[in-house]
Amino acid sequence: MKKFAVLLLLLGLITLFVPIQAQDHITYTSQPDELLIFLNNIAFVRDHIIIPTGTYAAVTLPSQIYPDTLVLRENGERVSEYRLRTSGGQMMLTWESASLEGDLREVTLDYLISGISWQPKYDMWLTDENSGIVTLDFFAEISNPTLILESVTTILAAGHVDLSSPIGLQARVTSNQFIAGYEEGASEQLGIGSVDIQTLYTLGDVDSQPGETLYRRLAQESLPARRVLLWN
Repeated sequence: MKKFAVLLLLLGLITLFVPIQAQDHITYTSQPDELLIFLNNIAFVRDHIIIPTGTYAAVTLPSQIYPDTLVLRENGERVSEYRLRTSGGQMMLTWESASLEGDLREVTLDYLISGISWQPKYDMWLTDENSGIVTLDFFAEISNPTLILESVTTILAAGHVDLSSPIGLQARVTSNQFIAGYEEGASEQLGIGSVDIQTLYTLGDVDSQPGETLYRRLAQESLPARRVLLWN
């Protein structure tokens, strides 16, 4: 909602101070609305914006982005043509919004970025008062050197993204060729994949400033314990 209000204000200012033919141009700096953070310094970002139909949009992307992972959609459909260019050290995404029925278009940007990661931290507490119980605390340590996060829906993934081996069909023969009997079978199968996820931890909304290390408790349990004394 805050982004919608900012865009409407920007369009109002454009109407007042620029010629009529430039009313359909807007600029915007992408920032996360949803964030999925992996263990190896990579995160998946989803950014939601709303723009008028028939608008020429120019979006400044984060400097940490992996450009070839960008997916641009309007109203749930992939945008058929867009451009990426670098200007003044910033990467800019530009496209023209579809001129269809309705006044507004819901735009989503999906991409991977580097520069933010997390790791698990565990603490166990033993006390003399109750030696048969141990308290286990499980914290997430989130390292955020560069991003501004304002009420960003965040999920932590106990897994890694391997950009060196993208998912892809490596077989040299198509299904139709196989059925037609051109070869006995494909010599290679679908790749293992580039994402390995074991567990997801939902944090909800997260606020963080660049340079911060955020600690968030994920679990706390009291477990039965036994104390063993050893003499040498």
